[in-house]
This record gives sequence, structure tokens and C-alpha cells, in this order.
Amino acid sequence: MQGAEEPFDAVYSVYAAVWFPDPARLLPAVRERLRPGGRLVFSQRARPGR
Repeated sequence: MQGAEEPFDAVYSVYAAVWFPDPARLLPAVRERLRPGGRLVFSQRARPGR
């Protein structure tokens, strides 16, 4: 999220890409860049058989 000057209303991650980096580093960085009340939205594939 380097280079972003304005805070975000939302951060979207499709198909679990949010879990590729280290969550202990990623999640605080996302929180820092979100506006108050902003949302982190992510999806992932369903497990087979569900």
C-alpha cells in the first residue's frame, strides 16, 4: 500500500489473496490505510465437498 496518500473506504481481496503475505504484517497495514468505518472484504474458494 505504499504510495497511497488518501485513506481507503474498502480493501478487497479475491480468492484468499489476503493470506499470501504474512497476516501479522498485512492486517495492521490495511487497518492503517482504511478510513474509520472502512472495510476489509475478502473471499476464498469453498473447500471441496461443501
